[in-house]
Amino acid sequence: MNFLDSALAQATSRKEAGVYSERVKKLVAELRFSGRLKKPTHTGESKNPVCGDVTRFELNVHNDQVAECRFLATGCVAAIAAAAALARLCQNQPVQTCLAITSKDLLADLDPLPLHKLHAIQLALDSLHKALRKTHGVSDSIYPAP
Repeated sequence: MNFLDSALAQATSRKEAGVYSERVKKLVAELRFSGRLKKPTHTGESKNPVCGDVTRFELNVHNDQVAECRFLATGCVAAIAAAAALARLCQNQPVQTCLAITSKDLLADLDPLPLHKLHAIQLALDSLHKALRKTHGVSDSIYPAP
């Protein structure tokens, strides 16, 4: 089952499929890892050219370990929640663990998102990958430059 099939199955199994979950609401209300780092070792930012959402990750990476991870996100609730969830998952993790986080992993953590908001998950992952690409060989953005 691919990512979209999994998302569809989760969304259609919920009575309130078009409404944000309590998990998403909590992530947006708390914004636990939101903000900037004083001297990040890695930064990455992505913008969705269609909707205008922007996500930025700032990391302190030492000995291939993400010691600190912060995010800034502007746009819809889904974009902010996806960035918040990804920042939480990356705290104090090896870089390779962070790079292995998939769209499906984030979707499961967000319990799910409405189908028309799934792009927010990829935006968060894209920003993280941009932050890590220079030193860890991650591919370029899926979003084309304007």
